[in-house]
Amino acid sequence: MSQLGSPGARTLLLKDAVNINDLAALTAKTGDEFVMFTTGGRRLVIRGTDAGFHGIIDPAWAEGMAQKGWRFSGHTHPIYEGETSAMALRSSEGDRAIPSIFGQQRSVIINSAGDWRLFGPSGDLLTGWKP
Repeated sequence: MSQLGSPGARTLLLKDAVNINDLAALTAKTGDEFVMFTTGGRRLVIRGTDAGFHGIIDPAWAEGMAQKGWRFSGHTHPIYEGETSAMALRSSEGDRAIPSIFGQQRSVIINSAGDWRLFGPSGDLLTGWKP
């Protein structure tokens, strides 16, 4: 994934070439968040920073992608020092805004350890939660 060498970098891949677990591995290696959008047989992967996608993805851009038929497949969160795996799976206000833009009820957060949790516009869902 040399195409994703710095924050803001993006690459378009065939759907079979990348999955959400691949993004978790990239987050584990880099400490940055990654997001994936899907349409048809293609996936768009974008690299964020260790703090998210501020200045990289905004609501207007997401609305345009939704209008073109893209779906918000999910994104990653790094596990920060002193943080548990479960803590890294909490959705932020910004995270929760994106599924609504795409007309989705839920999406997934996967952390750098490979643990995941579903979330939706109203908050985190218990599905996928591990004690």
